[in-house]
Amino acid sequence: MPSQTFIRPAAKPTTKRPEEMSIDELRQAADAQALEFYRDKANADPTNEAAREEYKNYCLTRGIDPATGKRSRFESMSKEEIAAEWESAGSKMEAAEIDSFRSQQAKVWLASRPEYEATPANAAKIEAEVNRLGLRGNVYEIDQAFWSLVRQGLIVPVEQIQPVALPTRSEAYDMPLEDLKRLAEDSTR
Repeated sequence: MPSQTFIRPAAKPTTKRPEEMSIDELRQAADAQALEFYRDKANADPTNEAAREEYKNYCLTRGIDPATGKRSRFESMSKEEIAAEWESAGSKMEAAEIDSFRSQQAKVWLASRPEYEATPANAAKIEAEVNRLGLRGNVYEIDQAFWSLVRQGLIVPVEQIQPVALPTRSEAYDMPLEDLKRLAEDSTR
C-alpha cells in the first residue's frame, strides 16, 4: 500500500524556542519540519505522483532513504569505500550471470556439435580452456576452446571431422557454382 511506503522517523521533541537555538539546531529543526511536510503531503494523497516525487527528491538530496526515513549508510562512507563495495557486489553479480550465460551457450553449442563426447572431464577441460583464453564463453568461443583442445590432443572427438576451410569472399565469387555447392554441403555436416 503506498501510504505505508513512507515511514515517519523518530523525531526528537524540542522544547527550545527558536531564539534559544544555535544555528545548527535551527537547521536541524528546519530540515525535520521540511521532511515532515513533504512526507505528510505525499501520504495525504497516495495517487499524487508529483508529491511523492517531491518527497523522494527531498530525501535523496538530504541523504535520507525515502522508504525508511533513516539516514543513508552511504552518507558516512568515502567515495573509495562506496566504489570498493560497488565493485565487490558487481563482481559477485557478474560471476552469477556469467555462469548462467555460459550454461545457456553451452546447451546451444552441444546441440551443434555431435562429434563432442559430453563427459564431465571434457566439460571441465573446455571450461578451463575458455577461462585460460580469457573468453566470456559464447557459442563461438566455446567452439574455439573445443578445437584448441582437439589440436592439443586433450579431447578426442567421437567422429573425426576436419574443419572446412572456407574461402574468402573474393575466392567464393571466382569459384564455379558446383564447387560452391559442394563446399556448402561439406560445411553443413
